[in-house]
This record gives sequence, structure tokens and C-alpha cells, in this order.
Amino acid sequence: MQTRYRKGTVFIMLCIFVYGYFWSFHIFSETYNAVDTEKNKTESLRMVTMEQFPYGYRTKAGKPKGVWYEVLNKIIVKSGVNIKNEITPTKRLIRNIDKNNKLCTLFADRATMPDSFDVLGGIGQVLSAGILPKKGVKIENYKDLKNIIIAVPLGIEFNNHFDNDLTIQKVHPPQYFNAIKMLFKGRVDAVAGAIPVLKYIAKSEGISESEFDRPLIFLTTDIYLMCTHRVKKAIRDKLRMSLNELKDNGEIRKIIDQYFTIESK
Repeated sequence: MQTRYRKGTVFIMLCIFVYGYFWSFHIFSETYNAVDTEKNKTESLRMVTMEQFPYGYRTKAGKPKGVWYEVLNKIIVKSGVNIKNEITPTKRLIRNIDKNNKLCTLFADRATMPDSFDVLGGIGQVLSAGILPKKGVKIENYKDLKNIIIAVPLGIEFNNHFDNDLTIQKVHPPQYFNAIKMLFKGRVDAVAGAIPVLKYIAKSEGISESEFDRPLIFLTTDIYLMCTHRVKKAIRDKLRMSLNELKDNGEIRKIIDQYFTIESK
């Protein structure tokens, strides 16, 4: 009788323990999900432009300017989202992308972006990107890169082969602008990046296109409007629709041409 009582007590205690364990796990899961959901609600949407001349920068008077900055502003106003467009240093933008923060931005080469991003569409600014050498430095193929020093500004990525190739001498200035200065001070032999943008920056510094040799092109890419999936679908749809309308009516092309046509230079 006593043995049967003890067995019954053990069984009841075991049931209480198992029930308590799973109830605690349920409470923890619900709390975690509630906190995560609340974070998504309270975290503000950010519209971000990379701080890189001529994409996004501030004039000497402190006024925000830049081709991507102005395009993104136009999309924001058209969509009615009305979120302030921030010009953010490249390192900080990359950190925000890695953290999957709630943001939208313009970025080149959609293949390098994580799966957490929804690509809403290209803005129609197709750029060739690669290695631009100074006059007299001949680059016929990839092997020639191993004999020179290349300035690769922060945020510039082409492919795993080049990005991780330790046999190529690379330095990493913060901006395109710094890289061009290094090139013409003789500290590097070539600069990596979007070729038309590098030439635009050089021209703004009084450097003629004839001062460069033939570039080695790695890729040709559009510039894409992207948002993390944490941004509400309704907002992403508004931005996508506004982007397409502004491309169709030529408003985005006007902004791009102000920066990159021969007449505007």
C-alpha cells in the first residue's frame, strides 16, 4: 500500500514538472515573440543614402546633395511616405544592413545584398565598374592587377575572387574622392569603383579624362532601390510604384543627367 502510494506520488510530481517546463517554455516563447513584434513596431523606418561623392554628400555650406540623395528624395515625396532621407557613412550603412534594420536605400549590384532585402527595382543609372588606372599603367587582364597597387574605397565589392584575393595589393580609403587624390599623388596605380563616377570626381578636381588609361571592366550594373523585408509591404509597394512612375515620366533621368551628362560637367 505504501509502495503504491509512493509510485502515485512520483507520477504526480513528474506530471507537474513536465507541465511546468512546457508552460514556462510557452510563456518564454510568447514573451520573446511579443518583444520582437514590439521592436518591429517601435523601430522607425529609415531612408538612407550612402555618404559617397557624388551619391550623397554635403556642400561646403552644409547642404545635403548628391545624385542618389536627390533620386531617393524624389521617390519619398512621390510615395507619400515622407521619411527623412539620411546621408550615412558607408561603414555605418553596412552595419545597419548586416543588422537587418528597418531601412530602404539605393545600392549597386543587387547580387551582393543579403536575402533580408527586397529589391524594388532599378533607377535606370547603369554603371560600368572595375579598375581605372592612371595614364601609362596598362591592364589587359586580371593577372596585370597583381603588379600594381589599387585603391579600393570602403563599400566597393565586385566578386569573391577579387574581394578576397590576397595576392593583389589593396588600400582602402573611405571615399572615391580620397582614392582619386591618392592616384594622382602617386600613392596607388589604379582605383576601383564605378568608372563614370571616378571620372566625374576627377573632372571636378580639374583632372582630364586623358590622364587615365583603359579600365578593366568587371561588371555593368543598375542602381537599385532596396528595402529590408521588415519594412511593411504596403510601404514597399508604394515606393515601388513611385519609382516606376518617376522612371516612366523621366524625372529620375533628369536628376542623373544633371550629374553625368557632358553638358552638366
